Amino acid sequence: MQRFREKTLTTAEWVRVAGGGQSDAEIAVTDLQLFLDAVLSGNARLAASTDVPVTLKGGEAIIAVCSKVTLREPRTVTQGIYGGPRIRVSRTLSFNLGGFRAAPHEELRDVDSGNFVLTDQRYIFMGSKRTATASLSMIVGVEPYEDAFAIHRSNKQRMEMFCGLGHELFSYNFEGRSHTAPLNGAVVAYLIEGLGTAGPAMASAPAASQPKSKRGAGSTSAGSTASEIERLVKLHDRGDLTDAEFAALKAKLIRG
Repeated sequence: MQRFREKTLTTAEWVRVAGGGQSDAEIAVTDLQLFLDAVLSGNARLAASTDVPVTLKGGEAIIAVCSKVTLREPRTVTQGIYGGPRIRVSRTLSFNLGGFRAAPHEELRDVDSGNFVLTDQRYIFMGSKRTATASLSMIVGVEPYEDAFAIHRSNKQRMEMFCGLGHELFSYNFEGRSHTAPLNGAVVAYLIEGLGTAGPAMASAPAASQPKSKRGAGSTSAGSTASEIERLVKLHDRGDLTDAEFAALKAKLIRG
């Protein structure tokens, strides 16, 4: 109960936590992690967007649309420096006796702003100056950040970083509970990785019902996992588990 000393809870929440349960906020965090684990394993996805800003191919399905995204790419910047001693010949004039040499380094530069569209087959960036698309099979790595994600693909030397995420919300259901969460870089990275796991066949299933009925490979397994995590939370709150032990056991449960 000590962890709720500074919190404002509803009457139902106080009754629940008094019995060793979780607050609504804690339940939402647990549900989101389990939902994203199902997404990562290819067993769940977001409800299909009704706003489709691109022309889809036959059998292609929209997974997510992120608006007002900034595309950034690394650029090599060369700065010149002089080495050697500098001799001052007057109050305002001096000479450097060393030679000039270039010192290149990379910086992330804004390329364009627009919409990022993820389908079950490819991703598309539609900006005012640049439009780019690539098959998901070309992606060799995704780096998630809180408000951005970076894509590395086999046919492009420079990575692409898409920034400015998190201002939009998505809805999801778990065990009959409905939540909303920011559509941030980590969520999009989970979606991309999950599509690589499941393949296009996943998108042919009804999107709206999938998080509810197929939250994981099976709702019974997902429910037991959630129950076990709640049990670990109680043990951790009582001090029976250290932070390290709690994290290790929770990670093991999530991995299955």
